[in-house]
Amino acid sequence: MVNAVDIEIDHDHPSLLRTTLSGELTEISALSLAVNGTPWATTPTIRDPTAPKDRKIWSCELPPLLAPASGELVELIDCASGRSIKQVQLGMREPKRNGLGLLAAEVYGDGVNPLFSAPSMLFDGAVVTIRGAHLPPMGDPSKLRFVLGPGVAFTLEYPLYAPEFEAHYWFWPNAGWSGFHVSIDLAKSSAAADPFRISFVHVLDDAEKPGGAVCIPSQMVSSIGFPGGLDDPTPTQAQEPNQIAVFVGYNYFRLIAESLGKFGIAPRRGAALLDWQCGDGRVTRHFLDNWPGADIWGIDSDAEAIAFCKRRFGAGAFVHGSFTPSTPLATGYFDAVYSVKTMPFLRMEELRPWMEALARLLKPGGLALLAFSGECAAAYLSRYLNSDWWGRWRSQGYNDELCDPELKARLGVPEYAPVVFRSAENVKIESSQFFETLAIEPARFGYLDLAILRKR
Repeated sequence: MVNAVDIEIDHDHPSLLRTTLSGELTEISALSLAVNGTPWATTPTIRDPTAPKDRKIWSCELPPLLAPASGELVELIDCASGRSIKQVQLGMREPKRNGLGLLAAEVYGDGVNPLFSAPSMLFDGAVVTIRGAHLPPMGDPSKLRFVLGPGVAFTLEYPLYAPEFEAHYWFWPNAGWSGFHVSIDLAKSSAAADPFRISFVHVLDDAEKPGGAVCIPSQMVSSIGFPGGLDDPTPTQAQEPNQIAVFVGYNYFRLIAESLGKFGIAPRRGAALLDWQCGDGRVTRHFLDNWPGADIWGIDSDAEAIAFCKRRFGAGAFVHGSFTPSTPLATGYFDAVYSVKTMPFLRMEELRPWMEALARLLKPGGLALLAFSGECAAAYLSRYLNSDWWGRWRSQGYNDELCDPELKARLGVPEYAPVVFRSAENVKIESSQFFETLAIEPARFGYLDLAILRKR
């Protein structure tokens, strides 16, 4: 007999809907959920580990609420056949909140892009495997496409259960169904294929929206002689595994290079680039490897980091500079300056002098590519935030009340380690005296947004 156990709300998680499938319904691989007649999300069915083999379970988070709701009509639909499986009207449902009272609905969907992480790369000589997680667009894993180039032989597993994403992205519906594994078979891919890039595409309202990319180093030599972070952690450089340092650094390089290319700066002899607060050179080293003939510089306030770069790299120029805007570099020398992790630690009164200093270093019309903590970064840390903090952040577009506990512990100087959030509009205003804003690219580097500025 085909049957389904009654739909029920999970008492421990009031926004989570559950059901059990048995009999012929166990053939269903995924169910779509509609709420009050509007399609909401599609999530997979899984075998119930506590029951006989002829039973499956299914769960899906309901849309976030700003206020209590009752009488919602929910319907389960077999996504393969389109057949309605069950309808039921819910009782009273309370909005989802974190432990400090912040509403999930206040965080979700308000300028926040579905974030992704791909920290793990394995290579066995023939197959490259990338493991990571990508939040399902609109809470619906079926709205995410993985795109690889023509002729690339690959297998994909998605969605997979990712409990760490579910815990951290508490505000995002179905965040647990974020995990993915992509295995790329280099030997079976065509000779003309590019198997070293995975693009994410969000399919929303029958339209496709770019959702970021993962770039894979094609030269494994980039891992040689490059430990994760400095040999010994210093005040501004923490120790990290080699794999993360190389893989993440290469991704940042590719994304920065692509953004430069959009505005006319490409690999050529004499092109001068500056990595502002270059750290251990995990990004700069890939410009040295891949932009032959370009004039690549790095500057950092950490003398040990600069010494590390000078020891490790046989090219490029690395300069020790102050964390204040005073810099020994030449005026009007650089075509572009970039930085991934500097603006997130600069308060408003510290950033403005730096805007003037960076503009001085650039040639007329030169570009500044600066990552900053915006809406996505605030959402990333939202499980630690209360509604008062969130209200101030949303109303002001700026907040520097938090501090980085890891950096604070290493430095012992709290004033040096603020976590600064600024909206895209705030960045435009703070830089407008010296720069024209060409673009703001949300979630360009994980949860960090990217401002692309042109010297006035």
